[in-house]
Amino acid sequence: VDGVLYNKDATTMYGCPRNRSGKVVAPEGVISILNGALYDCKKVTTVDLPSTLLSVSYMEFAGMDSLTKIYMRAECPVITSKVGESEVFALRTPKSENVTLYVHKNVLKAYKSAVFCDSAEYADINGKNACKHLPEEMLGQKAIKGVKSFEE
Repeated sequence: VDGVLYNKDATTMYGCPRNRSGKVVAPEGVISILNGALYDCKKVTTVDLPSTLLSVSYMEFAGMDSLTKIYMRAECPVITSKVGESEVFALRTPKSENVTLYVHKNVLKAYKSAVFCDSAEYADINGKNACKHLPEEMLGQKAIKGVKSFEE
């Protein structure tokens, strides 16, 4: 779909071309983004995620050097990582001060209270690949903005 590889029923994103630039829009119905599907897309500036999304790794955006905007349409924060035994909503970005996460304003408070950005050992949602990260590497509350409509 639009140059991005999905499974047959378009519920899982497998990969995006590494030379892709501009915006990547995952269509409604996508519930999972496999680890590494977007990781090395260094020229992508915007990622638009559907309301149906249930699973994405906290590290998925870490290799996206040009990323400035993430639109997350899900009505509640997606579990992206494990910290110890806790499942958390956390996102690592290459330049967290330059990235803004846009959510619907009705769920802004839920996202701000759920985002985890402490100094900790984070693991992918499958519990593998635990790595220590500092707060400045993680997307924090200040980076989350509410919008009335995603069409703006």
